[in-house]
Amino acid sequence: MVFFFLIFFWFAFFSGGLTSRHDAILSFCLLFCFYSYLEYFKNKKKYYIYISLFISSAFISLHPFFLLPFILTLIIFFIEFIKIKNLKYKILLLSYVLFILSISFQLLIFKVLSIENILLFFDQTFNYISISNELSYGSHSSFEGLIINIKKELFELRRLDHLHNFNKLNYYILVFSLFFFINIFFNLKKNINNQLLFLFVISIIIFLTIMPNKWAHHLSIIVPFLFINLICVIFKLFENQFFFNSKKNYLILTILLTTLSFINLFFDLKNNQFFYNFLKLNKFEIANHKIFNRLESEQLKIEEINIKYKDLIFYSNPEHKYIFSNLKYAGHQLNIAIKKNLNLIFLEKKYNKKCSINNVKVKLKYIDEFKFENKSWFVCRVI
Repeated sequence: MVFFFLIFFWFAFFSGGLTSRHDAILSFCLLFCFYSYLEYFKNKKKYYIYISLFISSAFISLHPFFLLPFILTLIIFFIEFIKIKNLKYKILLLSYVLFILSISFQLLIFKVLSIENILLFFDQTFNYISISNELSYGSHSSFEGLIINIKKELFELRRLDHLHNFNKLNYYILVFSLFFFINIFFNLKKNINNQLLFLFVISIIIFLTIMPNKWAHHLSIIVPFLFINLICVIFKLFENQFFFNSKKNYLILTILLTTLSFINLFFDLKNNQFFYNFLKLNKFEIANHKIFNRLESEQLKIEEINIKYKDLIFYSNPEHKYIFSNLKYAGHQLNIAIKKNLNLIFLEKKYNKKCSINNVKVKLKYIDEFKFENKSWFVCRVI
């Protein structure tokens, strides 16, 4: 119940839900991996580890971050493999892991599983990593890039800064839960639960640190674990209170928190342009409800810009490439986009009072503006 609620809480309160991103599935995989660890170390149950390995490997093609639950599960799998003395059981486990790896490769390359296709996949992957390092670090040196990345994550706090700009409420919720995580340092020796929770949180932080992109929605994978700790701290503080001694009151608390999640989810849906377009595309009657009047007005302006500036090359946030389908998206790396004969730059009015960008040698002229999910944007022409 707690795991389900934590997943739901993240889905309703953090970016990633109701989009094409895979953060919700990744959060689930990590939670299930954590649960398999608990069952293995506390109750000596091994089959959850095998299930966790299968789930994480099945989704590994969706996003590189699925490597984390895969690696964490694989560690326990190999520990168990070494401990087993029964040869037949070892052969069975080895066959299972080879089967899992073959599924992962098949999903990754999405072609016939041959030596030629596997080598081509690795070649394309290494090329992608090289380009990603150049864009993210401004360097081909992986070691130099790693140092720069650690600096961005742990000292400049780029990801937290992005979350603060994107959603201040979620930022303060996350900082609040991080503050309470300090409590776990004083209880590490007391039980295996805290030790495993600490292991997972530290593993996620290390993983996020070495990853080049610093998007706020990646923080969603750490949120459930911080809330497990937060819930444990609250229950421990009030364990002698009458409210927390009653199963009925636990149910009331769960219903209350779930209701808050539903309310927040409603407002997310109400302001989600992609959800509104989905309703219209599938001709759901609710798309004509007055709660979507503002989104309808925004959509009309977006359609006007799509027609007015057809085939022009533009720079903006990644989500805009899906709504301005008649325009050509140059990416969200401005230094790269400028080299592509850029025509338009979209700037959010919240952070820009006029069509100008500091420290960038490009002249801009205001020509239009639009709203997207209640955020106002300038349409600036490159001159």
